[in-house]
Amino acid sequence: MLIELQDTEWPFTYTDHDRQIARAIVYDETGFFYFVRAQREDDFGKVVTIETSGGGVEPGEDLRSAVRRELKEELGAETEVVCKTQELFHCRVYPGDPQPERIRLQSLENGDSCNLTGFRMCAHNGTHADAPCHFVPNGKTLDQMGLEPFVGDSFVARHEGDVLASDAGRILRLAADAGAAQRILIAGKATVTEEAAKVFAAAGLLLLGNESQTVGPEDAPRQVHLILLGAECVLLEGIVLDGVEEGRYFLSAAPLNLGGCEGAPCRDYLIPLP
Repeated sequence: MLIELQDTEWPFTYTDHDRQIARAIVYDETGFFYFVRAQREDDFGKVVTIETSGGGVEPGEDLRSAVRRELKEELGAETEVVCKTQELFHCRVYPGDPQPERIRLQSLENGDSCNLTGFRMCAHNGTHADAPCHFVPNGKTLDQMGLEPFVGDSFVARHEGDVLASDAGRILRLAADAGAAQRILIAGKATVTEEAAKVFAAAGLLLLGNESQTVGPEDAPRQVHLILLGAECVLLEGIVLDGVEEGRYFLSAAPLNLGGCEGAPCRDYLIPLP
């Protein structure tokens, strides 16, 4: 997330350089937050501040690399951010859905004042979220679900083939033991069966994610969607979990805020948790 800050208290006179800053809000599984105590003396006087961990981005660094370095330097924390989102214009699509199309609206090469891109797609291309109203009459739209299902501790479980009721029970037990039983991501070529969907729905999941473009059988996904979405368990479909080990992760998969819609593309990432 990039935030531009402007100081309105002190008049702006000049600047001899621009400095990009990367900072992180750090907390642990017990709910404790971690900050840095800093002491400075400059033109504004001597001051002691409590700050979020972070600092300036060095030449050649991106924001992710910079914040990882700063966390190591200031808190001694080793971090890894795993982005697992399909690139949209070359993503997988569910059979019958349109392939996303990039449209060049303006181009510097053509003499326009800027580069400007438009696109055409459906709300379920690539890595995306399903809201209840996708299949449930009068179900909640994506914007009505809020962000809680998409952000928080999650459990990645690896499975190949059909996910049966017994498999769902095993996955839920593993997630509960790891302290992440509200959001489950299934890695592998897995298909959630109706029986497994009932087990997940009864457990009160906030979110269930999988790697294919639909959580249920590709040729007959309706019933599995009805069971899960009817229980207001949102679905995160089309995630990429190759190379991700089974275990507990912090998940951020906020969808675009498409008001009144049944789905939206997501940019998700995982951070391993102890």
